[in-house]
Amino acid sequence: MAATSRDRGAHDDNYIDTRQDSDRRRWSEKFGVSPDQLKSAVDAVGSRAEDVERFLKERAQSAKKSG
Repeated sequence: MAATSRDRGAHDDNYIDTRQDSDRRRWSEKFGVSPDQLKSAVDAVGSRAEDVERFLKERAQSAKKSG
């Protein structure tokens, strides 16, 4: 089986690999959250960046409404 670009260490702009320090840093900065918050979001909705971004935005909006 051929190695994918993910196996060779290249990053994918559509998916978040929380096992990779560089991905955790990059996506945490992009979304304005801590690496732990990012990991929690990935655990909740999966590694697709679009889903994680939507989840984090919804969570932030919910926090504003309740706070």
